[in-house]
Amino acid sequence: MSPGQILSTSTDYCALDSKVSTPAKPISANDSWIWDLEYRNIAQIPSIKNNSSIILKVPEFEELSVCSNPNHPLPETNITVERGPELILTREGIAHRMWTSIWAASMNGTLLHPEMADFDIYNPSNQSIPINIIQTTLGDGAQEWTIVESTSMLEEGNNNFEFTPSNSTFSTMRLDHQDGQVYIYLGSYM
Repeated sequence: MSPGQILSTSTDYCALDSKVSTPAKPISANDSWIWDLEYRNIAQIPSIKNNSSIILKVPEFEELSVCSNPNHPLPETNITVERGPELILTREGIAHRMWTSIWAASMNGTLLHPEMADFDIYNPSNQSIPINIIQTTLGDGAQEWTIVESTSMLEEGNNNFEFTPSNSTFSTMRLDHQDGQVYIYLGSYM
């Protein structure tokens, strides 16, 4: 998303040659700049300067569309908003706030990258979040992953996880969330 593009909710098409302005800045420099898409569902993306920021409030179950060409009816980007726990996953020294795209794969027990199945999840909240580990095997002789370090609840602060893939022909790991819980899916296939 870039300044000058048009951001809107619940639309499959961009309005042609739309004339919209940016969301109004707060009167006081000490106030937060908030764009509530429930009340203003289309506007021009503002230019953010001087280490300032804008809080984007998106209504439940909305999709966002980003339009950049005023004479083209199709959005450049469509964004689906996910509601889930605010967690930070750190793996191989890199922190991920969008952690549902994290995965690992191995062939014959060897991970594509040595540290793929060793990570920390930081929970900034004082509320515990349930963790569910789902093991799936498919094929004769497929073995489950080994759980080296894990927990059943994400407590406040850092929570360590380490898994070792089986010697199955192909093994996968991915993370997801549903209904306020985190799921770690471990699969082994022959």
